[in-house]
Amino acid sequence: SPKALAAVSSGDMNGAARTERTSFVLEMTFNVAAEKIAAAIAESIRPRYSGSPSDVEALEALIVAGVNKKGGQADKGTTFRFDCSADGVGVSVDGSAEGTASYDGL
Repeated sequence: SPKALAAVSSGDMNGAARTERTSFVLEMTFNVAAEKIAAAIAESIRPRYSGSPSDVEALEALIVAGVNKKGGQADKGTTFRFDCSADGVGVSVDGSAEGTASYDGL
């Protein structure tokens, strides 16, 4: 949830992600539309990211595209994996790699 993500400081996540690859896994406990889950994740990132808003929008688009491949709905049990590194944030939905938002500091 955005509240849970907000509880982790950006310094903690940035520091861990920049030293090597750090992954975050989110498993859905209820059904939600692609745009809604992508918007919630993006909302939790925006206050901590000092780069261009379009960078976060690119990450949001990867999430939507991955969920749309499943029919547009992130059903209960859907897993999102975010692989964070100095290269950016890789997005996978249910084990299928969607792409990487390659922006410094994201």
